[in-house]
Amino acid sequence: MPEPLIAGAASPAPVPPAPLTRGAAPGRPHSWVRALIISALILLVGAVLGAAGFVFEQSRATWRPQVSATSAGWRISTSHGLRLGGSALGGDRLAWEAGPFTLLTDLRSGKSRLLGAAATTGSASVPSISDRFVVWLQAPAYGSSGAAVWVYDVSRGRRTRLGGVQGMSQSPAVSGTTAVWETFAGTNTQRIHGIDLVTGRRFSLGESGGASQLIIRGTLVAWVAPRSGPPGPPVITVVDLADGRRWAIAPYPRSQGSDVLGIALAGRTLVWGRSTAAADEILTYDLDTAAVRTIAQGVGRSPLAADGDLVVWAQPSAQGETRIVGLRLSGGDPFTIAAVAGGTVRNVFLSGETVAWHVAGTLLFDTYIQTTRLP
Repeated sequence: MPEPLIAGAASPAPVPPAPLTRGAAPGRPHSWVRALIISALILLVGAVLGAAGFVFEQSRATWRPQVSATSAGWRISTSHGLRLGGSALGGDRLAWEAGPFTLLTDLRSGKSRLLGAAATTGSASVPSISDRFVVWLQAPAYGSSGAAVWVYDVSRGRRTRLGGVQGMSQSPAVSGTTAVWETFAGTNTQRIHGIDLVTGRRFSLGESGGASQLIIRGTLVAWVAPRSGPPGPPVITVVDLADGRRWAIAPYPRSQGSDVLGIALAGRTLVWGRSTAAADEILTYDLDTAAVRTIAQGVGRSPLAADGDLVVWAQPSAQGETRIVGLRLSGGDPFTIAAVAGGTVRNVFLSGETVAWHVAGTLLFDTYIQTTRLP
């Protein structure tokens, strides 16, 4: 007899397969996603390598200067046989060049920082400094094809290479956020170019005629170049970036003199030094009134500097020392800022309340920069 059926858990019925539906099958990531990832990796690697290179430069001991406090300010000199080159003063910071190195010294703490190092056989130009940026040119030992303009942002502590600069023939200059430079574009064709370092906007001031000196202060750009046409004294050109006005100023009467000892801008006044048969002297030209003044004589081919309405220069004295002298263009008599007992004052610098001067001794590397505050 068959056994009776016993109730229990029935086996689950098989689940029918889900019906097929149309749709996009999973595929590989889009090519643009891969490209974006690769680009990000390249930028990251480049940033890491750039930072590592900057740190490596900082670690090199040969660039470290000798900075010592004096009763007046700071005395700065080089070490390891480096020769002290050109300098620039911006507020409480001094940018200067020593062989292939470009350095920045904080005049509040006396600490120095390496901004850049040209190749071992290359060189760095005289730097220029504003309240925010330092700019300089690094060139290879031979030729100019590898020359590069570097920009250091003081507030952010970042260094970048300025692109699109070719045929550099004059060290760049900076004021505020605006930098200018001269390029050699071909036979007897030199042009002044500029850039706003914040916005990146570029401009050109046209042909320069071959500038031997180039400066910028605020919206005013000035340079010294040979006179076109018959031989004669050079011409100082001034351009106002604000409205495009242009001045051509003769530093000498025609057929008299040929050397411009230095130029500076004190507000809207051009200042220059010149050497004549009678005496070496410093003159000013008011851009608004066209008034010309002689403010100093017997200065002995003196370097000069200006800021605001103050002009400073180095002047030999009868006692055999060199005096650092200042004069307010708004009025008053010349006053002595400091006296240098030995060596030759090669240059003077002025920014705000700080004055500095570069002294060259009798020995090749016996040079230093001394700073002080205005009395």
